[in-house]
Amino acid sequence: MSTHTRISVTLLLLAVNIPTLAAEDAVPRPHQGETLTVETIRERGPEAIEAAESVTGLDAVRLGSPNPLMGVSREEFSEWTRNDRLGDIVDRMPGVFSGGDEHLGENKDTRLRGLKHGWTRMEYGGITLPDISPGRDFRLNKVSPLSIGSIVILRSPTPEYDSDGIAGRILLTPRAIPDHTYLEAKVGYGMTTESNSDQDAEGYNVAVATGTRVSEGFGFNIYGSVDRTPVVSYVDTVTRNTAGAVTKDVVSEEDKHWDNANLVTDLGFLYDHGEFRIRPMYLYQNEVRATDALTTNSSGTTSREVTSLDRPQQTYGTTLDHRHHFTDSLELRWDAHYFVATEEKYTDKEVYTNEVFIRTESNQRSITHWVGQFGAKTIYRFEQLCSHELKSGFQVRKRDFDSDYDKWNTSASGVVTDTTNWEDNFILREDYAAAFVQDTMEVTKELTVMLGARYEYVTTDTESTFNDQTGSSTTSDLNPSMHVLYQIADGLNARASAARSINRPGYRDMAPTSNEGSTTITLGNPDLIPETAWNYEAGLEYGVGRTMLGATVFRKDLENVIEVVDTGVDSGGKDVLQYDNVGDGFVQGIEFDQRLSLRDLNQEWCAVTIWASETFLESEITETRTGITRQLSEQSNVLFGFGADYDIESTGTSFGLGAKYQGESERISSATDTTITDATWYLSAKAEQRIAKQATVALSIDNLLDETIDKHRTTATTTEESTDAVGISAKLSLSMKF
Repeated sequence: MSTHTRISVTLLLLAVNIPTLAAEDAVPRPHQGETLTVETIRERGPEAIEAAESVTGLDAVRLGSPNPLMGVSREEFSEWTRNDRLGDIVDRMPGVFSGGDEHLGENKDTRLRGLKHGWTRMEYGGITLPDISPGRDFRLNKVSPLSIGSIVILRSPTPEYDSDGIAGRILLTPRAIPDHTYLEAKVGYGMTTESNSDQDAEGYNVAVATGTRVSEGFGFNIYGSVDRTPVVSYVDTVTRNTAGAVTKDVVSEEDKHWDNANLVTDLGFLYDHGEFRIRPMYLYQNEVRATDALTTNSSGTTSREVTSLDRPQQTYGTTLDHRHHFTDSLELRWDAHYFVATEEKYTDKEVYTNEVFIRTESNQRSITHWVGQFGAKTIYRFEQLCSHELKSGFQVRKRDFDSDYDKWNTSASGVVTDTTNWEDNFILREDYAAAFVQDTMEVTKELTVMLGARYEYVTTDTESTFNDQTGSSTTSDLNPSMHVLYQIADGLNARASAARSINRPGYRDMAPTSNEGSTTITLGNPDLIPETAWNYEAGLEYGVGRTMLGATVFRKDLENVIEVVDTGVDSGGKDVLQYDNVGDGFVQGIEFDQRLSLRDLNQEWCAVTIWASETFLESEITETRTGITRQLSEQSNVLFGFGADYDIESTGTSFGLGAKYQGESERISSATDTTITDATWYLSAKAEQRIAKQATVALSIDNLLDETIDKHRTTATTTEESTDAVGISAKLSLSMKF
């Protein structure tokens, strides 16, 4: 057992963590002079906050906070059409874009405001959990929604949060400790069918949550879940030469599923002047897939590749959080985290030509990624000309990402050849230190201003374990911000903000390694510097009862954007590409969101909630090397979400319909290699019926219109047209609450 594993196991046994020990039913009001922020949610629970008599919950936090944010509580998303996976829940929120996934509806790579994969960060109970992704994002579907009390999207950074994440940060707040004992359970079984290949696959989920307040000084929550999410696909790709003649036709059938398991324990200890939280956590995910691809060339020659993949991943560790009130005006908080993420990836590919076996290509990748973090901050509330909430603090973090890759071929005669190159064989070590100060001033009853700055200092060392090449970098950034909130009338606010944020390069981007594909070789670059952005936005928000309306215009001025560029070098017939800071640019747009509730008119016959969101985007980047001006890679220009929910309380019946539309996007792999993805729709429906006081059955259907993803790739010598079909999924579930 490694040292890191022994440490993490010890911490798991000791146990510890974060947010609120506030009861869900009886929670203290904010302190005098305290501003409603994301911290307020973490302390008191999203359902217990009231900023005005007209709105409650997260709408109140949104309207009362100078932080530009939006959010949803579990009471809301538990009723949504798609809510078994965290990625599906976040995908319904305004400005969220889930394109770029392997298949339609997977929603494993979450993006905000149309910006590309790797520009969005996720924070769970105060820490960005480590993942095995070579980027810096965390795949949300690894976390069960069962343990989440609220989901908040912080659209513009504030100093108390890590500056990393130009697109924004998704903040997951664990559920509050309850006043009373509760038990929740959910079981579901479903089927996914793809008509083109007559494939089908089974899916299921089992989830249990329980918790109680044992005494005035102790309470807990425990969550456990297992689930399987199937994806079956049929992809047909036709390649043509410059004359338009078909040179290759590839038909690929894939049967894939994701196995997930979560176990989270949340312990809370109360005393007169504070609380102490402990949360050990274990997350497991395994991607298993079988792919059969048949290629027919213009000459009539056929080749077949049968691939199997097994990719078990684990994330485990614990969090400690302590909050102490010295006086009503002075508070100290500290938190400590240690988490480990591991992956063992095994792939075997059998290659045939004209049905004759040629060889087996095998590879194994092992990744260990651990993060240790400690931070502290003080909160001082005072009256000096106006009400102030002054926060200051620091944070330190160490990170170690170790990737090892082995490849070999086995010929038809049984001869084994080691084909390992320097792909993915590297170690990255990173030290991070930050300090911040932030003052929230209630200048008048209507006007609140938040000013602050965050300083971050980061050193990174990388090393190729294949050829001993090394690289190192040191960066320091001062990121100021200002957020202004003005209450025009009860429930009607205007806001504006300006803030600087950054995007640190991905781990593989900085590593002195290569990633070899069928036609390209992509090199890492230890000399990369972070992408930076000045974020500006202004908007109006109106909330009354269960109705919420918002409109925001925003712009992000980008510098040192990181993309893959063609070096102009050819190696063995393959183009050599490299990660580089390619230039400066911007992304701008306007974002609307609406939730209109008719329940107040007539609870029985008008119990309808209509929701919608619309995001219109425009981007531009100018390449320093070529002077070419173009759109940012992988960005859609329009994102729409809309739907309706109808409840009949007397019979316990409800219906829901939800749709997501993503506009066309373009992925630029090199100067001569671009892929356009057509606009896509994804429609889901759900019907629920209460069968007992504590039990409800539900039927949900995903991809109701059997939509596909259509892509068009153009290179210097070929064009490709592909259609990716994933079929329709249906699930029957039983939920019980006691």
